[in-house]
Amino acid sequence: MHFFNKLIFCSLVFVSPAYCAPYLSGQLGATDVTLTYTTPYSFSDSHKITPISRVAGGYLWENDEHFKYGLEAGFENFHSVKEDFHQIELKYHQFQIDTLGVIDYYPGKRLDLFVKAGAAYAKQTASMSALQISGSGSYNKVFPKAVVGVGYNVTQNVNLNISLENNFNYESPKRDLLAGVKYTFH
Repeated sequence: MHFFNKLIFCSLVFVSPAYCAPYLSGQLGATDVTLTYTTPYSFSDSHKITPISRVAGGYLWENDEHFKYGLEAGFENFHSVKEDFHQIELKYHQFQIDTLGVIDYYPGKRLDLFVKAGAAYAKQTASMSALQISGSGSYNKVFPKAVVGVGYNVTQNVNLNISLENNFNYESPKRDLLAGVKYTFH
């Protein structure tokens, strides 16, 4: 069957294990967030480590026993961070929704190496409060995202993995390390 026919067949018949396999995954990690407070007379910043959680679902199509490719959609939450600067409290939160193309290579039966690339939409919110004054703002952006990782199939359906994601949301890329589990429906 040609690639295009397989793609249509898998899209219409979601339970076809011979051609495609849907999966769900969850990941946990941490990232460094910098909160900065600047006035005409002073400057202060703080680096905080905040947890990251990500859930995703996708489909992988089999080219052969070593090579799979597919699509994945995910939601990633950067948990809230707050810092006090001399009676001024700053809070920051971000979440992302992403769509990624996936290439998964199995050099053996259990070990896999994968790359993912696509786009992410991020919404960042920040707020500030001091004495009786407060303010907040938000920022939305679409940016490229890339992921590399390695996984190990514990069973036919369960894969444990570690990945390094690169968010091109900033002037210099932001890298995050995540560990997770993927469940494939065969």
